[in-house]
Amino acid sequence: MPCRAYANGLRRLGFGEDVADHFDEHVEADAVHEQLAARDLAGALAEEEPHLARDLLFGVAACLSVDGRLWGGLRERFERGESALRRPL
Repeated sequence: MPCRAYANGLRRLGFGEDVADHFDEHVEADAVHEQLAARDLAGALAEEEPHLARDLLFGVAACLSVDGRLWGGLRERFERGESALRRPL
């Protein structure tokens, strides 16, 4: 998701497709990396150390919550035309 957001943001800012293409190529790689982290890393750890399963789930929930709040806030500010780099539109 980060690379998709970067590519879409660059397009909104008027950068050409040649700039956004770099991040578009990584959208699929991000999805693969998410699966590897979930299955091969967290899944393998939960199988080997079942007593850590609750901690893993807490960590996942915490990361998703923080990520959602961060991206949600940034998106809302962008949609209002606000930025720390310039005055509101």
